[in-house]
Amino acid sequence: MRRARENAGLTLEKIAIETGLAYATVQAYESGRGAGYSVEGKEKIAAFLGADFFALWPEERERMSLAFKAGMAAARRKAKGKGDDEKK
Repeated sequence: MRRARENAGLTLEKIAIETGLAYATVQAYESGRGAGYSVEGKEKIAAFLGADFFALWPEERERMSLAFKAGMAAARRKAKGKGDDEKK
């Protein structure tokens, strides 16, 4: 993120103002400490910078993939459980 921000000639403060995020949040994203924060904030920054989300935060690809797989597994379990109820 730092490289994209600097290439655009922007400060952390400018990004915070333009995206509506707290300065500390933007700073945390850039420093890599924003792992516990929402993806929506990162999406706002990527859109404002005109950058690819995964280019700025490549670690999110794996995190989202794992979350998607967990969600799909839960949906399968739920669907299987409903099927069992219908058979009774």
